[in-house]
Amino acid sequence: MNNSPSPKDNAGYTPLHEACARGHLEIAKLLLKYGANVHEAAKGGIRPLHEAIENGFVEVVRLLLSFGADPSLATYTGLTPISLATDENMKTLLKDHLRDKAGEGGPSWPFRGPSSCLDPEESGYNVLSDTPLEDSDKELEDIEIDMSEGLLPNLYILREEAPTDRWVLLQDLSHFLKIKSRDALLRQISLPTGSNIKVNNKNLIKELKMSDFLEQAHCCQFLNMGEKINTRASKIALVKYTDRVKELLGIESAVISAR
Repeated sequence: MNNSPSPKDNAGYTPLHEACARGHLEIAKLLLKYGANVHEAAKGGIRPLHEAIENGFVEVVRLLLSFGADPSLATYTGLTPISLATDENMKTLLKDHLRDKAGEGGPSWPFRGPSSCLDPEESGYNVLSDTPLEDSDKELEDIEIDMSEGLLPNLYILREEAPTDRWVLLQDLSHFLKIKSRDALLRQISLPTGSNIKVNNKNLIKELKMSDFLEQAHCCQFLNMGEKINTRASKIALVKYTDRVKELLGIESAVISAR
């Protein structure tokens, strides 16, 4: 990195100040790794440690202390780090750290042995005891998942239709299959899986007004690869997500038994 890791704004704040004030632990680690000054003071003597303590980010404070931040330095108005702490865990961390610096003994840390899980717990009353068991006669549904080597186009369900009926945008399917002609695409999806016999595609294609689509459609997934929808278009075409479409997209289905 050729740039300084501690540039200041007009108030003297550095990127480390901002990261500590917002609790961005990984960003603070990166800045310190590349030489950010943990002692840099903004106007008023406010240091990154003060920001992290005041906003209650314990792990950020632990990081700053490990890089040598001084928990005894006050702001120019006399506010010490420990006076800025409102969280009990934060106060405990600072007090124990100051004791360590002064060479004073602090409270011991209790560590349970590996067999402590076998010890009976003493409790006056357990609100979760004697809870009714789950109904063993309840029918559980199997879960079907789709698997592929890459991201898939968006799938949609339409209001007032069965949730098992899913649809893909015709423009998305054309993009994924690299078929520019609508007629050529329809010929492909009209073939049943593993057959050369065409079937009626009347139920495979649905055209909706754009306003109806935006009102009725619900996207089933995220982290997918769909084309952007032109909401100014008057209509939009959908293709039913059939076994043939899955085959064309290289999708394999697996059923997870709930029993």
